[in-house]
Amino acid sequence: MSEAIQIFCVPPSDFGKWWPHVGGLLLRGMHTTKMAVLDTMDRIRNGAMQLWLVSDGAGVLAAFLTEIAEDAGRKVMTLGALAGEAPKRWAVAVSDRVGEYARAEGCEALRCYGSEAWSRLAPSFQVIGERDGVAMMEQAP
Repeated sequence: MSEAIQIFCVPPSDFGKWWPHVGGLLLRGMHTTKMAVLDTMDRIRNGAMQLWLVSDGAGVLAAFLTEIAEDAGRKVMTLGALAGEAPKRWAVAVSDRVGEYARAEGCEALRCYGSEAWSRLAPSFQVIGERDGVAMMEQAP
């Protein structure tokens, strides 16, 4: 029997330790959302982006990134480069946990770029548009 889902943010100083374990997942997620790999890695290392991992206690199920930015006068947290296995097990938990983090950081919205399937797995996300052929979804944090 697997343990409860754990979602945690990796300190920027530990990024290098985790890359060998989650690099493949992140590259898959970055490809889906059309993120620049080297720039993204630098932003994780300097703390401009946060690396998150989803675990069941036996291993890493998923990895994703968050970033806070201003958009049209609103503070918005973006969740991106999300990739992993068995998303039905953790999608709602990720949405809830990152929503808590976004609220704590004073964000007015939590945005996600990726497959529209995410809005079916985590129904609090609503598709609001598209950017470069990738669905843009948003929820209140």
